Amino acid sequence: MSTPRMELILDNYKVKWVDLGEGCDGDYDPSDPDDVCLLRFDISELATTDTGEEWVEVPNGSYCTRMPTSTSHRTLLRALVEIALEVVNTQGGKRAMERLSWIRPEEVA
Repeated sequence: MSTPRMELILDNYKVKWVDLGEGCDGDYDPSDPDDVCLLRFDISELATTDTGEEWVEVPNGSYCTRMPTSTSHRTLLRALVEIALEVVNTQGGKRAMERLSWIRPEEVA
């Protein structure tokens, strides 16, 4: 199952899922039956520059999660909404994003 390309823009923040081939302990190891290929979320903020508006990465705004790449599209979208709402509410706060890195499919309403 391929990971859907998915991003969400809320206020001045963009949150997206990224598959970098990460696993439970570093790089995903398909020969390890206990390993799982996990998704990362990346956060960008809309910034005004001399040339107009552009998306810039939020410092410390990229975290590997406990969300497997095999997670259903619906659950991934719900999780992305939860992450985006928290990022907007905390204005990209580092502690909030660190906490969100532990998000798992079972926790998404």
